[in-house]
Amino acid sequence: MNATQIKNEINSAASSHVCEALQYLTSPITVDMDDDEIRDLIQQGAEHYNYDGIETNYEAFLVVCSSEFPSAESSDFTGQTCSLECLMIEGNDIAYQVYCESLSNEINEVVERIMAIIEKALELGYDGALNVSSSSVYGWEAHNYETDCGICIWSDERKSYSYNPSLLEGELWAIEGEVNGLHLGACWTPNNE
Repeated sequence: MNATQIKNEINSAASSHVCEALQYLTSPITVDMDDDEIRDLIQQGAEHYNYDGIETNYEAFLVVCSSEFPSAESSDFTGQTCSLECLMIEGNDIAYQVYCESLSNEINEVVERIMAIIEKALELGYDGALNVSSSSVYGWEAHNYETDCGICIWSDERKSYSYNPSLLEGELWAIEGEVNGLHLGACWTPNNE
């Protein structure tokens, strides 16, 4: 184990907690939500997961001594009787600081991706909730086109960038995008006025 591996494990824990928070949201993500509302919803879900921290003195030593990690903002050594206990406290404080920063960055990236899906859904005339799934919900049917950021669209739009004007199951429009290993999407009957 080295400092880079420890940092990667911390970042992986943050990413995993965001993914789990997305799967078990307390309320659905709807297209009328703004980025702050979505960020708050995901942060509330992520608060249910705890970062386990540094487990050994060796890992704590690597974290405290490595230039890959920031310095501890404030560590309370009150009541500690030996330097190893202080080392563990400081190592865990630093690791938790890195975890919180990684969690925040991961949430911001996820929110940015969700907002791209919402923007496209609104452009297509959808006004409901997005479904979250661990795999592609509509992947069995060929889609009409993908946006520059990889959002798949099923529609009968005839535009220069569409290559397969087709509706989902012959009558539905749909949108789906990948977010942190999950798929967010929706399907609806288009309003053909």
